[in-house]
Amino acid sequence: MLLAGVVLALLGGGCGASKFTKINETASDFYKQVLQAEQPVLVEFFKGGCPTCGLLEPTLDQLADEYKGKLKFVSFEMMRAHFAVSCPEVQKKQRIAYYPTIILYVKGEEKKRWIIEYGIDNYRTVLNETVGGPTPKDTDTKAAGGPKAEDGKGSGQASPAAVECMGVEAEILSGR
Repeated sequence: MLLAGVVLALLGGGCGASKFTKINETASDFYKQVLQAEQPVLVEFFKGGCPTCGLLEPTLDQLADEYKGKLKFVSFEMMRAHFAVSCPEVQKKQRIAYYPTIILYVKGEEKKRWIIEYGIDNYRTVLNETVGGPTPKDTDTKAAGGPKAEDGKGSGQASPAAVECMGVEAEILSGR
């Protein structure tokens, strides 16, 4: 499954969790769909063609299944594969510099931000506090995919390829 995510991402697909609602890359749509939403919203900010983003898809899709109806799941393609920012206003106001960035919004306010985080239990902890749902004991963390530390949780560290990808994007964003 991990190899499939990398292959899809390298071919230009595989980014943007399939069970998340894709929203238009406009500031007005973002504010309407996310910041004005009645229920909590988990937003995936991703870059098209990014292998790191593709690797997170199985985890995000599993969360969408587990918390269906309790929160809204949205994908926002912030940067195209050729490094063109789709919505500079949202990128700047939401401080998006690395991909994937996942943000949980509650009543229009950021509650939690994850940057290049693959450990599903790290998401579940915050989602459970916010909306309730399954506990890590009731789910199979290995089925979620993604790198695991020895304790079974996500390592929280990006792979060397991800760091290289992030560094290039950060340089572009900073104008270097």
